[in-house]
Amino acid sequence: MALARSHMFVDNDVCMMYTKCMKKRTNIYLEEEDKQIIRFLREKYGLDSNANVVRFVLRKAAKEEGYIQREKGQYRQDEAT
Repeated sequence: MALARSHMFVDNDVCMMYTKCMKKRTNIYLEEEDKQIIRFLREKYGLDSNANVVRFVLRKAAKEEGYIQREKGQYRQDEAT
């Protein structure tokens, strides 16, 4: 038990930084056609992961729908549209 605790909490600063920087994982269920589209987009745009394909498509759709990024992670609808 002591070994496990010392392994998990080597240093409070490291532990806090590690949990602060972690992104929340989200699972989605895809049809085979969706998986084929992801593979196609990875090759076409040189993306290195399925997650990067999803991020790319979300941002592209947001831009096309008139949403613009103000600060990292904050979007608003463009008033011109």
